[in-house]
Amino acid sequence: MTPQRLGTLLLATALLALAGCGGGSTTIIKTTRAPAGASESPTAKVTTGPITSDVFMRDQLGNQSIKPSSFTFSANADLVAQRLRWSGWGAPTERAAGIIGERPAGQKNAIGFRGTVTVSDLQQCRGSRYYLRARVTVPAAAPFQPKAIGLTSPCD
Repeated sequence: MTPQRLGTLLLATALLALAGCGGGSTTIIKTTRAPAGASESPTAKVTTGPITSDVFMRDQLGNQSIKPSSFTFSANADLVAQRLRWSGWGAPTERAAGIIGERPAGQKNAIGFRGTVTVSDLQQCRGSRYYLRARVTVPAAAPFQPKAIGLTSPCD
């Protein structure tokens, strides 16, 4: 094995080990190769930043979502949110606008209104974070007014 290949292998191994460490940030690695024929080893630049992909919403059936575009709040799907557009993700409180639909008991079709979903109460669990509370808001004219909804995490 050439010294350059060995250097690349050692650098890759060290960077993989570094990428697995920590827990509150993500590691971004950019490796720059030395020009062909040069005797220099590759160099790497390592930066860290906040993780947002480890924040989940979990429905009543245990399905996990990251920044979901739709979400079912109950096991029988009588309250759903669709076409959600989130203002952000991973902060202690986040908000999305979308269509909120309620399907009254015994009916096939849902009644839908523009509304919002606000999630809060982040809990750390097994290396990830979970929103544990959701508030669904619809216009006052809607025939239903959802209450705050408790969400779950694997640690419940």
